[in-house]
Amino acid sequence: MFEIWRQVNDCGPEVTFDFTRCGFLRPNAVAFLGGLARLIESRSGRAVIDWDTIKDDVLANLKKNDFACVFDGPCGLGVGNAVPYFEFPSPSTEQDQASMKNIVWNYLTKLWLKRGWVNIGERLNNRIAEKTLEIFVNAFEHSKSQIGVFACGQYFPRLRKVELTVVDFGVGIPARVREFQGNPYILTKACLEWAFKGGNSTQIRQDVSRGVGLGLLKTFVRMNKGKLEIYSHDAYGIIDKDKEVYRKIDTFFKGTLVHITFSCDENYYKLASEPPPGPLF
Repeated sequence: MFEIWRQVNDCGPEVTFDFTRCGFLRPNAVAFLGGLARLIESRSGRAVIDWDTIKDDVLANLKKNDFACVFDGPCGLGVGNAVPYFEFPSPSTEQDQASMKNIVWNYLTKLWLKRGWVNIGERLNNRIAEKTLEIFVNAFEHSKSQIGVFACGQYFPRLRKVELTVVDFGVGIPARVREFQGNPYILTKACLEWAFKGGNSTQIRQDVSRGVGLGLLKTFVRMNKGKLEIYSHDAYGIIDKDKEVYRKIDTFFKGTLVHITFSCDENYYKLASEPPPGPLF
């Protein structure tokens, strides 16, 4: 995906996406391609989806997650096992910010978490939604992306997991951390590690204390045997039940992509303060 981003930066004003060699699109690719198309348009270019090159099963999935309909392709019955592709424009006023937070909240709670895929208590459900909302808010406020934030997800019944991707095409976490700390020489992987450490934030306002929002998510994915993946510039971070590592990679993407995977197992997850679930019969 990042190589496609690089190629787009080197192309002329019109870019055609050909899917001839594409056999499957995960939600991270859907969110990324949608944002990339909007990036092209923001530069007064034109992004063309060659619908005739898309295989039937791939197209069926793009109908379910609404990507096809958003980009003037064939519309169909949406949702199913999809967490729909959605575009969240960058808010420009405080009123817009409040409205956008409500839109993101509804997306996270109604279309991602409250679908019954993960057996989770109400209070924990809301806490996870709150922390994931912070990822969106930080992308709006810190990434300096003019085109907003893009998201898409998918439930995979056979694999028993649900995924959600959040991506922006702004300046990237390392650029923001280096600017905040006044040190342009901090290693990219060190920037990611700093950003995802509890309590750290590039928010300057003293009345706001907000990091990237992954503290509780880290704890949950470890218990749930899920995974968090973060990609920005030439580094990535992976948090799962066994490890939390940050490493340099041989590619580059200026923005930030966060990919969340939850296991859909038989366990019931709740906060310690929550009562146990009611009787099943």
